[in-house]
Amino acid sequence: MTSKAYKNEIDQLFEDVATMAEKAKKTVSLAVDAFINVDQTNVSEVKRLDDEIYSMEVMIEKRCIDQIALHAPLATDLRVVFVIMKVITDINRMGRYANNIADLAGKQRTDIEFEYPLLAMSKKSISLVSEAIDSLLEKDVEKANCLFKKDKEVDSMWASISRESLTYMMEDPRHITKGMEFILVARYLERIADHACNIGKRVNYLGYGDTAQIFETQKEELTERYITGKVG
Repeated sequence: MTSKAYKNEIDQLFEDVATMAEKAKKTVSLAVDAFINVDQTNVSEVKRLDDEIYSMEVMIEKRCIDQIALHAPLATDLRVVFVIMKVITDINRMGRYANNIADLAGKQRTDIEFEYPLLAMSKKSISLVSEAIDSLLEKDVEKANCLFKKDKEVDSMWASISRESLTYMMEDPRHITKGMEFILVARYLERIADHACNIGKRVNYLGYGDTAQIFETQKEELTERYITGKVG
C-alpha cells in the first residue's frame, strides 16, 4: 500500500516538474527573441535559467532516488518515479537547446525576411511542451497521443525554414553564416518538440506499462548521440 508520506512527496515532485517545464518554456522563448532581436540581456537570462533547470534536474533526481530507497515502490508506484526521472532529463535538454540558440545571437540584427516563421515555430514547440506536461500531470494518455500529430507540423516548419534558408544563402554567399544559423535554430526547436513527444511516450508508459515506447525513445537518443557526437 502506498504511504501518505510517499504520495505527498510524489505530488510535490510533479509540481516541481511543472515548475521546471515553465522555466524551460521561458528559456526557449527568450532564446529565440535573443537570436532574432540580438538581445544580449536575454542571452544572459537564458544562461541563468538553464543553470536553474539543470540544478532542478539534479535535485529532483536525488529526491526520486531517495523515494526508491525509503519506500521500495513496486509496479505503478515505481513507474511513476521512473517516469519523473526521465521527464526531467527531457526538460533539461530543452533548456540546453535554448542555450544553444542563445549562443547564436549575433551583434547586429539581420534583415532576413523569414523571422516570422521562426517565431511561429518556436510558439508551436513551446505549445507542445505545455500540452506534454498537461498530459503528464493529468495522466491523460489520449492527450499525450495527440502530441505526435502536432509534432509533424513542427517537422514541416523545420523543413520549410531550411529550404528558405538554403535559397537565401544561394542568392548571396554573404548570407551563408546567417542562413546556417537559422537552420540550426529551427533544428533546435524541432528537437525541443521531439522531447515534448518523448514526454508523451512516457505518459503512455505510465498509463499502460508499455516499455516499447521507452525503448524506442532510448534508441532515437542513442542514434542522435552517435550522429552528432553530443549528449542531448
